Order: sequence, then C-alpha cells, then structure tokens
Amino acid sequence: MVSGSGMTTVQRSAIGTLVVFTVATGITVGSRLLPARRGPAQRSECTHITLQAATSGTPYGQMAKAIKASLDSAGEKWTTDIRYTTGSVQALGSLGDLNATTVCTIAIAQLNVAADAYLGVGDFGPAAYSQPQARIPDLATVGPLYDDVVQLVTTSAGITSIADLCGKNVEVGAEGSGSLEVSNLLFNVTGLRGNCDRAGKKIKEDSETFQSSLGKLGNADTAMIWSSATPALDLQNFINNNNGAHFIDLSGFVGGFESNFRNSFSSHGPGWSDGRRFFDKVPVSYDGVKPVWSVGIPNGIVSRKDADPVLVRFIAGLIAKPDKKFIGRLAVAGFPIGRTSLSGAQALSRDRVFCLVPLQSDAKQYYLSNKIDIGSCS
Repeated sequence: MVSGSGMTTVQRSAIGTLVVFTVATGITVGSRLLPARRGPAQRSECTHITLQAATSGTPYGQMAKAIKASLDSAGEKWTTDIRYTTGSVQALGSLGDLNATTVCTIAIAQLNVAADAYLGVGDFGPAAYSQPQARIPDLATVGPLYDDVVQLVTTSAGITSIADLCGKNVEVGAEGSGSLEVSNLLFNVTGLRGNCDRAGKKIKEDSETFQSSLGKLGNADTAMIWSSATPALDLQNFINNNNGAHFIDLSGFVGGFESNFRNSFSSHGPGWSDGRRFFDKVPVSYDGVKPVWSVGIPNGIVSRKDADPVLVRFIAGLIAKPDKKFIGRLAVAGFPIGRTSLSGAQALSRDRVFCLVPLQSDAKQYYLSNKIDIGSCS
C-alpha cells in the first residue's frame, strides 16, 4: 500500500476506523506500580473505562455502546465513558507507553493498522510523512470483530468507475483514520494517482472527518472513500436524502490488496502459503441503492500484551461467543447485526493478521481453554 511518497499504505493508517477503551485505575502512575498478573478467579484492577470511538453515527460507535453496556454490567465495578477519536492511528498510539492506564486499555481498530503499529511501519515508522508514531512492540490482538468494507460512494452521474476519479474531488478520510490508509492503498494498487497526473487530471484529495465528508458528498464531481462495517447510519440517512447516490464496484481489486499486503509484510511475518486471508470480496448494501461488491478488511480488538488479564478474558469471551444478551445490546445500540456478521472465533484460524500481531496471552489462554481453534503460525 503506497502513499504519494512511495510508502505502503498498509503503512499508513487509521480506524476506522476505531474504538479505544481506556481504563483508569486507582494506581499511581508515578510510582510505576501496575496491576499485577493474576489468575482467572481474581478481580480486575481496572475501575474506570473510557471507550474512544472513531466516529459516531457509524457501526464503530454503535459497537462501543454495546460493549460499554456489557462492561458496566460485568460485576467488576467497571464504569465506562465513550469518547470519540479520529481513528486507528490515534487510538493505537495511546497504547505505546507502559503505565497504569495503558495496561487497562483496549482498542477497536482495522487490523492492518495494528500490523503497522506492531511492526513499526507507516505512521508508526521512522519514514512516516505525517505525525510519525513510535513502533509498539508490546501490541497484541485480543480477537476479531467483523469485516470493514471499502466504500466508494458518490452522487455524480459522471463517476461510474474508479478511473472516473481523475480530476474529481475525493474525500479520502481524516488523518489518523483507517479510511485514509485504505484510500492510499486503493490508489496504489490501481496506479490511479500516477495515471491521473500523467493525463493532467490530478485527483483533488481532501482529508476530512466522516461527517464533514458527508457534508461535501452532495457536491458535483465529488466522491468519498470510506471503510467501515455496513450499513452506517449516517451514510444511510445521506442516501435517503440524496437521489443519485451510488457505490462503485471495487471487488476486482481484492487480489491487488492481498498482493500489496503480502509484499509489504512477508519479510516481517511467517510464510503466507497456509491459506490464511487478509482481504475478502464482500458486499456493499444500503437501502435504496444498487448493491455492489467490494473489498473487506478485518476489524478487531487490540491491547497491550501486558493488559489487565481479567479485562482481556472478558472481552475475548464477549466477541468469541457473543450471547443473546450481547446481541440484544448491539440491536439496542443500532449496530447492523442482521447485515454485518460478527467474525466470531473462526476468524482466529483463518486471518493472516493474527500471525503478524500475536494474540494477547490471556486471550489465547481463554480460547484454548474453551477449545476454540486459533490456528498456527509457523
């Protein structure tokens, strides 16, 4: 995934993609006293939990509300508060330093962004061209949630394929968002930036928040690239109020996404011949518009490897075996559970990203003790 400066876009990020759960404890950070590792029967040291969601009006924020409800009723005396961030880079960056807050922090993020952070590339590497972060070697994955879907949407009748973006206004996602990384990846695998520049029709890229981009999407010759679970409430409302809104089929680029990711990270991770996938062909489906096929990117929950064991095991159980109560909370929050399938534990043995960012040890222990297949990374 390459940016305009030649970097891989899997090296750029952002989350929507995303949600961070920051847990404040009563432990004094200055004393460097941190929650100790404890057995499964012991209680969590975490008390206050802050859920930082990438944006409201999207499945990220709705997922955060459901997880908040579950945390609040978990019997651990956790209290929670939802706050919103710009996306995955900002969210994962908060996990960089060991202290009493970060050991009680988890994040919902695009897992390609987590790979950036763990391996120290893109916005987490020395060559990042925008607000570089430090590599986070202590990062770990807790588990999978669902596939984000790459969405190219417009109201312009003159935009019917990605090639039509030359000379047009394109909302590419906010700084620190997974959507911006995906936009750069899409431009890279298609060679679109170079093709448009050579034709004298440079793409007019604009990095704005999701809500700001929606506000501009009704303008002539404007399109938006965004990555999230579908359907997103705010985007559905936009479609309901704007005749002519439509999506562009991007499914032909799944192979390009996969090859780019494999080339970018094969030198860092294990072999890629075991059949695991990173990108999938998935549908984009909103009411009132023709459904199309596009590219799916795994989204999941990330923590530090030294995160609070009780918190990690609780979240691992919540996402690996979502019970009727959690499904009900998703429905109350408005998460499109009937149209966006939760990945479930089976993704652990299928997704390549879990060979790049190792499973958190307490999450791994939970999966193994519950006979959940987590696959094997050579």
